[in-house]
Amino acid sequence: MSQAPNATLIKQFVEETIKLAGFGDLQPNFRVQYQNKIEMALLKKIGVSLNNMLDDKQVVALGQFMEKNPNPQPEELLSFYRERIVDLDEKLKNVLRDFQLDFIKNSASALQGLKVA
Repeated sequence: MSQAPNATLIKQFVEETIKLAGFGDLQPNFRVQYQNKIEMALLKKIGVSLNNMLDDKQVVALGQFMEKNPNPQPEELLSFYRERIVDLDEKLKNVLRDFQLDFIKNSASALQGLKVA
């Protein structure tokens, strides 16, 4: 993952995760809404995980960066983190893997009644 995870990559990852969890046959209306919620949860997980990898000085630097750039592009944010977090790409892969495994593990029972017969 040498570039910022863009919307298409996130969407594809979430679609794959839904299929791996055994829910590729959800009703289209529900699928779109559910996929959007999963995408938002994944982006939040990535953000929280990245912030947790920063030390106190880096958190202050992030605050300053956000003050100067209140709506940064994903590439700008990724560049900020890449300059401060060693092995960022590998750590992002681990965050995605952990999210996917947790989703698959926890979603089976929660969604069983919502599947299309």
